[in-house]
Amino acid sequence: MRLMSATLQDTLRRALALREAGKAREAEALCDAVLTLEPENADGWLIAGLARLDQGRDEAACDALTTAVKLAPEIAGYHVNL
Repeated sequence: MRLMSATLQDTLRRALALREAGKAREAEALCDAVLTLEPENADGWLIAGLARLDQGRDEAACDALTTAVKLAPEIAGYHVNL
C-alpha cells in the first residue's frame, strides 16, 4: 500500500466528516475523486462503501468494501464493515 499525499488524506478526512454529517452523496463524490487519482487506496474504498451503504446502495457498498478488504486484508476493521 502506497503512502498517500497530505492532500488526499485531507480529502478523505473531509469525506468522512461529510458522511458523519449525513451527507453521504458528497462524501462518495470526494472518495471517487481520490480513487480516480489513487485506485488502490483502501481507505477511499472503505469510506466510499460506507457512504454507498448510507444511501441504501447495498450492492455498490459491498463491492467497494470488498475492494478495501482485498487491498488491505490485514486491517480487521475493513472486514468488520464488510
